[in-house]
Amino acid sequence: MDELNPRYKNALSLMHLEGYDYEEITEILKLSYGSCRTLISRAKEQLKLKMKGSALKEI
Repeated sequence: MDELNPRYKNALSLMHLEGYDYEEITEILKLSYGSCRTLISRAKEQLKLKMKGSALKEI
């Protein structure tokens, strides 16, 4: 997760490690609800790609 874009890392940390929901994250990051959902969706996708790349390197 350290290799993620800092905004993505922050958003994912707030949601999955700290347990905040979308509404709370919108207030913390000062984003609209739609922007927050998009940010988290893109963060998840980037994390999946990084994890897939790491798994391929290990093979």
